[in-house]
Amino acid sequence: PYVDRLTVVSGMYNPYNLHLHGNLWPLSVTNGSGSAEDVLPGGPSIERSIAQAIGKNDPISSINLTAWPFRDVTHSISADGPAKPYPVHADAVSAYNAVFGSFAGMGGGMAAADRLARDKSVLDFVVDDTIRLSARLAASEKVKLEQYLESIRGVEKKLSLLVTASTGCAKPAAPDPTVAGGSGRAAPIPVPERMAANLDLIASALVCNLTHVALLRVPASSLAFLGSDVAGTHQMWHDAKTVPELHRAFWKYSSDNLAALWKRMASVPEGNGTMADNTLLVWLNSSGGSHHNGSYDYWAMVLGNAGGVFKGGRFVS
Repeated sequence: PYVDRLTVVSGMYNPYNLHLHGNLWPLSVTNGSGSAEDVLPGGPSIERSIAQAIGKNDPISSINLTAWPFRDVTHSISADGPAKPYPVHADAVSAYNAVFGSFAGMGGGMAAADRLARDKSVLDFVVDDTIRLSARLAASEKVKLEQYLESIRGVEKKLSLLVTASTGCAKPAAPDPTVAGGSGRAAPIPVPERMAANLDLIASALVCNLTHVALLRVPASSLAFLGSDVAGTHQMWHDAKTVPELHRAFWKYSSDNLAALWKRMASVPEGNGTMADNTLLVWLNSSGGSHHNGSYDYWAMVLGNAGGVFKGGRFVS
């Protein structure tokens, strides 16, 4: 049903890096530096560049999620520049608390305005106090103080944006704590539940105008929910040529999730159409080849035309 909005880009190649696991920073034009699991980004990622361009006035410039509860930075694929990975939320529960914590407490309307007035009065007190202090500081210390004041002004701006966004926007329900799972490769992961929680958080943040950009990485995970005895997608990648039916089942599952997110946005009126009309969903596949031989069939699906900017219904090689 979405073929007229869909563009498939195929025939690309993602070379492996020093430890033969492909480019750990696939959204960047550079691979990065380091070895083993300590690779740092070599440049900014695409979605962070977009966020910095269009999300300057958003309460949250972008949301970085992962469907696997790793706690270290190497499992983020988002970066602001060389050796500057953008923080990743390890699970949907921590992400919900970070994204909707302050937002949920405001509730919109007069209560939100009252809350903002109280918070701004505290900030004003601090600013006035530091201005008086400034007259007694050396030039170098005044520079540091000005940087501090800029950060306070940023907090004040974010509070105002949160009030604007929260007015008239329904607060989403918090995800079930069990979707957080454990930490590490051996932790049991309820894959469908985790995916649903992440997609719901992304959709809610977009609908509430908290951000314009969101990223969800789906790394190695258990495939038991697909009725497979293969340990996970990591093993599936190693057996790329022997289990094509499992790849197709996993891609079908991913396609269904993409369509579900699209349907959610298509139900939200925006301008003369819907939110989906003004959105671009990009799905990158990193399991197009043997796990330790690069991805020789690396492809992307682009769903949407971003308000008519992109032309759909195409297969691009």
